[in-house]
Amino acid sequence: MISIKLLNLLTVGGVALFLSSLAPSVNGLSNVGSKHQQLNRLVAHGGISKRAAQQKRSLSKRCKTRDNSTSSDVASSTSWSSSYVAPTSSYAATTEWSSSSYYTPTDTPTTTWTSTSSTSSTAASPTSSSGSGSGKVGVAWTGSNDQELATVKTSSTKFLYNWSAWKPSNSDSLGYEFWPMFHDASSVSDFESNVVAGYGTNILGFNEPEQSGQANMDAGTAASLWQQYIEPKKDIGYGLISPAVTSDQAGIPWMQSFISECNGGCTFTAGCALHYYGTDPNDFISYVQTYYSTLQSSCSVLHVTEFACMDFSGATTPDESQIWDFYSTAIKWMDSQDYIASYFAFGILDDMGNVITQDALLSDGTPTSLGYTYIYDSWT
Repeated sequence: MISIKLLNLLTVGGVALFLSSLAPSVNGLSNVGSKHQQLNRLVAHGGISKRAAQQKRSLSKRCKTRDNSTSSDVASSTSWSSSYVAPTSSYAATTEWSSSSYYTPTDTPTTTWTSTSSTSSTAASPTSSSGSGSGKVGVAWTGSNDQELATVKTSSTKFLYNWSAWKPSNSDSLGYEFWPMFHDASSVSDFESNVVAGYGTNILGFNEPEQSGQANMDAGTAASLWQQYIEPKKDIGYGLISPAVTSDQAGIPWMQSFISECNGGCTFTAGCALHYYGTDPNDFISYVQTYYSTLQSSCSVLHVTEFACMDFSGATTPDESQIWDFYSTAIKWMDSQDYIASYFAFGILDDMGNVITQDALLSDGTPTSLGYTYIYDSWT
């Protein structure tokens, strides 16, 4: 009996000691409420970053490198048919695209540009720049430390987005115009809770909706979501920018179908967005011209919200000279076009995903040489 009582006493004491050891953790719960919003922000931001940099690049359907007879986007200069792979996103099963709707770049764009920029890795420094003053340079950023944004803020960098509706804490104080994004169908809660009057200036629509690894929605669903959640935001002061499709075969046709499904109920008051990946700057120019001429009735201006010198077919890896030539030629051309309102190079990131690191504009929180040239818009 004594041994049983002693055992019970030891058991009760052990439980008490165990509960006592938990006291700091229990008391610590009082701080959870104040940190909950920031935690949600980081979780959401991390998820978007992963999609934007790592998960987004199953891109055999994206730009193919040009050789003597091919463009950076197609296997033939006249047709998509020889290399077209049907997209796996949901709209592919319900919509028949006409092959005549596909982007077919010309070998020679309306305007051919030749770069004269230096290819040296030391071509630019923070103090050696005299930017063009185009006012079009944007920052597409997915870093984990908001202070990185200060390192890329110059008189030339104006616009900021991060593939989500969450605004970095120092965006306003640094003088950026923040553009929240309605990334995909799962973004409703974040979008509605954050995007209120005065929170940002323009709203970016769905991210690569024709891509199965991204927003991945059919045009009808997209039109419905736009009309329910995005269109009303113009009444509280936001400019509205269209969904951003890629330069793959399905991009422009998806936009045409989306506009049709909207039946006049979707307005792009601030223009239309597009993405491009390839290694030939003149093909970049040709594609942007084609996009604009095809959708001009709905898109008064364009925003190139992702672009990089990248061949996702794996056929070639551009060298340093090609990379500098691509950015210099493409950006100087965009700076000169009245219908291009902004552009965002894919490279101000902590993690480039499967985009080559030579395109990186940021390294260990500091702009690369290419990055300095970009953020000062100092192409020579």
